[in-house]
Amino acid sequence: IDRMAAEGARFANAFANNAVCSPTRATYLTGLMPSQHGVHNFLGGGGLQTGPEPRNTLAEFTSLPEVLKAEGYACGLVGKWHLGNNLQPNEGLDDYWITMPHGGTSTFHGAQIIEDGKIRKEESYLTDFWTKHALTFIDRNRDRPFFLYLAYNGPYGLSGYQLESSGNRWAEHYAKEPMPSFPRGVIHPWEFNNREYFGNPVSIRRYGEELSAVDDGVGAVLEKLKSLGLDDDTLVVFAADQGWAGGQHGLWGMGDHTRPINALEYSMRIPMIFRQPGRIPAGLTPEISVTNYDFMPSVLGYLGLGDKMPQKPKSPGRDFSPALLGKSNADWDNTVFYEYESLRCVRTPEWKYVERFGDGHDEFYRIDRDPDERQNLIGKDGAVAAENTEAAAALGAMRGKLRKFFDETASPKYDLWKGGESQPRTLVWGREAEERQAERASRPGGALPSAIDPAFNPPPFELPEGLVAEVAAAPPLVEHPIMAAFDDRGRLFVSENAGLNLNKEELEKQLPNSVRLLEDTNNDGLFDKSTVFADGLTFPQGALWLHDSLYVMSPPSLWRLEDTDGDNVADVREELVTGYEYTGNAADVHGPFLHPNGRLYWC
Repeated sequence: IDRMAAEGARFANAFANNAVCSPTRATYLTGLMPSQHGVHNFLGGGGLQTGPEPRNTLAEFTSLPEVLKAEGYACGLVGKWHLGNNLQPNEGLDDYWITMPHGGTSTFHGAQIIEDGKIRKEESYLTDFWTKHALTFIDRNRDRPFFLYLAYNGPYGLSGYQLESSGNRWAEHYAKEPMPSFPRGVIHPWEFNNREYFGNPVSIRRYGEELSAVDDGVGAVLEKLKSLGLDDDTLVVFAADQGWAGGQHGLWGMGDHTRPINALEYSMRIPMIFRQPGRIPAGLTPEISVTNYDFMPSVLGYLGLGDKMPQKPKSPGRDFSPALLGKSNADWDNTVFYEYESLRCVRTPEWKYVERFGDGHDEFYRIDRDPDERQNLIGKDGAVAAENTEAAAALGAMRGKLRKFFDETASPKYDLWKGGESQPRTLVWGREAEERQAERASRPGGALPSAIDPAFNPPPFELPEGLVAEVAAAPPLVEHPIMAAFDDRGRLFVSENAGLNLNKEELEKQLPNSVRLLEDTNNDGLFDKSTVFADGLTFPQGALWLHDSLYVMSPPSLWRLEDTDGDNVADVREELVTGYEYTGNAADVHGPFLHPNGRLYWC
């Protein structure tokens, strides 16, 4: 993927127009907003996909593959469809059709797939399976124009499979990686589900494992094109259906995994890379703001088929293909729009306005100065502070932009805000969704969070006069410290919990916890380097440095850990004492401690 970016054009500001997969995929293929194509939410299992009355949700529209099919292209799908009527080819993608019976992913080994119109179990690793079929499609169509929709379902940021390793070829590589790009701060009060994955090193590594497998697949496709002499003649695009938070803003998942649902930057931003050697200049990074409803008109424009773009209904998308050729974008409008059922959003490089239907939780940010969206400029009265005249004027303009856009583009049939309908069932809209929410909220621990204070931040320390507290180490260096011990070089060994509440059986199955080694490499008194000294531990509840070894109580055993080769990773693990019962609730055996008489004690 990095190679694609280096050899092609990577948009620095690419955005999704929705929070979940089915609506955004429908937009990529039609250039239409959800309030035009009616796919407002992801399609549930069965139902429109493989139920008694399956239905292709794009049937009433002219899609990108249909246009290309009419122009003589061989068109095929390999991977996730998630737009209905999955058992048979749709939208002109009938030269190759191998997909899944549903959109969600619960496993990458032994997963169900659809091949030749039948559902079967595929034992091989699913990402590699998709890659193999993509290469087969390219081989078969090497002598004619082709369009391949290769839709990997990994990495998939949901589902309980994230609580264990993938076991793929990348698992060993990531087993000892600290993965500092995944923040492990305080979990956001809006997080509605996925809490068990937040800050969980097993889940974080699993995401990396799956992503690297996709990266391998992209590389295999590029190499196949090169080996067939098709490299310079083929436009390859890498993009994602929606954004995703992996700890950023205290969240894990997409924009539908909070209540209220959100339009934060992490939910909206996506990768979008275009590569064709010899035509697209290498290393381009266009700064213009683009979105997935711009994709279809831009691809057709790039191919010289701009006049084939369907006009009924008319896409709000713009043709950014000149930017792919390095041409000026001085007149480009950097406004993008986003919607998900009860939420609509308009974003410019300076401002972001989020409007929610009927609940009053609107948001307004000066996004260029507040990129983390911490300061909502709209107060509880629904207005900007009177003295902030610039923001007040901008709010009026952004509200006007948002309403004008949807007044002009939304179809009466599918405009939820004006009584329209959704093709799949909705998540947070209407009586059925409200009943599901109420039922969930009635469960123990299921109450919905209240609206967050715009100034949300962990509380500061309160210190007696004359004392000063400094943060010596914080995420991502260390996340959930339990106890710590210095060695004779000033290094700090920290027993760290993965942030999971697991019983004894799950702890021994997952071994999710670790000991980290923190170092102050520039002698300023603050730690700046973190290394996993020892992982694969149950629940380390104490550490002691003595005679070049670290003694760690991780029930049911007391361990001696030693680094004999100087790489800051323990290569000796000696189990000194074992057999202690424990529950995993931290009310277990602790220590050890060094007595002046030279003996080790634990309790």
